[in-house]
Amino acid sequence: FSLETLINLYRHKRMKVSHLIDIVLEITKDKTEKEISKFGFPQLLARLEILVHLVDEIGINFSEWDPRVILERLVRPALRHANDKVRFAAVKVILSMHAVIGDDIQAWLRKQKLPRKLKQDISAQIDKKAKTVA
Repeated sequence: FSLETLINLYRHKRMKVSHLIDIVLEITKDKTEKEISKFGFPQLLARLEILVHLVDEIGINFSEWDPRVILERLVRPALRHANDKVRFAAVKVILSMHAVIGDDIQAWLRKQKLPRKLKQDISAQIDKKAKTVA
C-alpha cells in the first residue's frame, strides 16, 4: 500500500478527504503542542508526508476540511520537533498549502510565535517557490 495508492483512493467522489484528515490528526487529540512536538519522528513524519501529497495531488476543499486546523494541531508542533526530517516535512506542508491558498499561509506564519530565523527561512522558501512557478 503506497502513499500514491492511498491518495488515489481519496480521489474517488465517494471518499471524503475529511476522513483521511481525521485519521492524520487523531494522534493530536487531547494532546498539548509540547506533547505533539515530542512524538516519535515516524508518527509525525508519515502524517506530514500524507498531507503534502494530499494537498499537492487533490488540493484543499474548504467545505471538507480546514487547513488552519492542520497548521495549528500538527504543523506548528512539528516545526518544533527535534528531528530535522519532521521539521522539513512540516515546511513542505506549508509550501504545498501556500501553492493552493496563497497569502493566507504567509499571514498565518507571521502570527506564529516561532523562532525568527525559522520564519524567515520559510518565507524565503515560499518566495523562491513562487518565483519558480511564475
